[in-house]
Amino acid sequence: LDPYKKIIEKFNLNPKKSILIEDIAHNLEQAKNLGMKTCWLINDESFAKKDANKPYIDYRIKNLPSFLQKFNIIRDN
Repeated sequence: LDPYKKIIEKFNLNPKKSILIEDIAHNLEQAKNLGMKTCWLINDESFAKKDANKPYIDYRIKNLPSFLQKFNIIRDN
């Protein structure tokens, strides 16, 4: 059983209402296959940007706090 599926089952998550944010692009493929939205936190490490242009990545971001603010997950103090 893959780790993302374990998390979904353990916490009774709905993958269609979930997003995985990851700094290694390739790690997003399995989450997408489970129905999750995916977000790659852009970085310049060669191993991390491998597969960065694959269609299973829904969002590509450089700044996580700014991205989360757009979704009202965090607020300015």
